[in-house]
Amino acid sequence: MSWLPVTTLVEPSDEPVTLAEAKANAFVDGNDRDERIAAWIAQARARAEEYTGTRVMEQMVLLRCSSWADLCRLPIAPVRPDPFRR
Repeated sequence: MSWLPVTTLVEPSDEPVTLAEAKANAFVDGNDRDERIAAWIAQARARAEEYTGTRVMEQMVLLRCSSWADLCRLPIAPVRPDPFRR
């Protein structure tokens, strides 16, 4: 009885921190590092979600377990069932 690794099916459409906010906080001028900073934002969000087991932004994930008994405690939060899946 255990949970299989959580699979992210659809990544979040945006991040909890915008590029402009991150650049202002880090005192970065110019646009030459925008891609790198955006990647750092996404990596930081993903790591925080992995560490805490809490999804910060809305995304679609696949949860699988080996037994019905595992359903008493989900490995991530918050969750909302997919209304289109039956």
